[in-house]
Amino acid sequence: MKNRLNKNSWGKSGFTLMELMVYMALVGVIVVIAGQVFSDSTKFRVRSEGMIRANAIASDVALFMLEDIGQTGAKSAREADGSFSVRDSLYMKTGVSVDSSSFRISKSCNTCNTDTLTVRRLRYYESGAFKAVEEVKWFTHGKKLYRSCRTVENTFSNADEECPVLDASSDYEPVEIADYIDTFKVIPAKPRVVSTETKSAAALSYLLPSTDASVKAFRLVPRYGEGDFELLAVDPVAGGSSVTLSGFVTNYDFEINEPIPEGQKANQVFVAPRDGTSGSWRTLCKKVTLEPQVEYEISFTVPYAANNSRMFCPGRDYAAVGFRNEDGAKIEGLDDFNFFLPASSTESSLRKFRFSVNTQAADVCMAFTFASYSPVAASGQLSLVDVALKKVAVSSFNFEEENYTPRTEDKKNVKALLLKVVATRNGEGSSIRQVIPIPSNGPKD
Repeated sequence: MKNRLNKNSWGKSGFTLMELMVYMALVGVIVVIAGQVFSDSTKFRVRSEGMIRANAIASDVALFMLEDIGQTGAKSAREADGSFSVRDSLYMKTGVSVDSSSFRISKSCNTCNTDTLTVRRLRYYESGAFKAVEEVKWFTHGKKLYRSCRTVENTFSNADEECPVLDASSDYEPVEIADYIDTFKVIPAKPRVVSTETKSAAALSYLLPSTDASVKAFRLVPRYGEGDFELLAVDPVAGGSSVTLSGFVTNYDFEINEPIPEGQKANQVFVAPRDGTSGSWRTLCKKVTLEPQVEYEISFTVPYAANNSRMFCPGRDYAAVGFRNEDGAKIEGLDDFNFFLPASSTESSLRKFRFSVNTQAADVCMAFTFASYSPVAASGQLSLVDVALKKVAVSSFNFEEENYTPRTEDKKNVKALLLKVVATRNGEGSSIRQVIPIPSNGPKD
């Protein structure tokens, strides 16, 4: 009996084969799941580290270049005698075609997605005096990004530690900046006006008095007989490169010898081509279309005249230039530009105004408006010389064409570079787009 009881107790405390197999299967599932979780966690960690590292690489390159290249073309240097000068060694001159820019972009290789950027800039002493003209070069070799520097012109006998190569024909001394670089592209901002095979950008930028930059003659057509505008004398009536205005209306009360504060009498003339035809300002004025995101410049000269126009008082008397539509109204969002008449022969007679519009202004005319509140200024006369409206060729942030390669003569008008950097680490990539302004790039003017 005792043996039988012990046998039965042993049988109840053990595992059957089926139970053991189920147990082993459950353990196997748990091990597989745990292994997968660990593997996924490891992969995620590696990917995260790769992404963070790639982003850090791309960001560091962009920040370094922003500081390094922002001075491209900086040209005003103080000499030992206190004067300021421009060093011609700042310019990229190529053969007979003079390149007055301070940068050069080329492909690092035919099959890679990387560029080589070379820029020239000034280095100054702490006093602000000229120290050296340096040429900085950024380029890739394989996946590595390098920076090098050489001194093109200097005022010291020993090599600068930061830019040691003195001989312009010497090899660069490259310093590795970053690794794991897949893309290093430098894109120049495209100027709003670019040259063609037959015309320069400067010639193509003119809108008034003609789209031909060589045409200086213009005509001024009075607006009168409507509203508060009255007729004034224009000489010559047919126009020329200089036109004189006289016979201005005045808002001055000679009986009480005081200006009329609410006086609205004015004179207005519109810029027209010199074609000899007759008609009103609406039919004769030169109509232009102002496009958004384009910078324009109005320029003209007001020579000093030894007559009563010298009594023009800014803040009281009124002289302005602006634009009007076919109804004679101002353009919405574009105010007139006030200007003053020179009171002495030593004052500058050149007047320039730059502007842009938010929306297109089609078929508008440029007009000069005058209102006098002085007892004598209105009896004077003034001349307007070389009146012009043109597009400003430069543009800082026009990257509409990422494959744009400027012609040599247009490089001087490039005022910004777009940097694209892609870094890949552990299979994870990060990209950076950085706009680097280079406002000093270009010629002395």
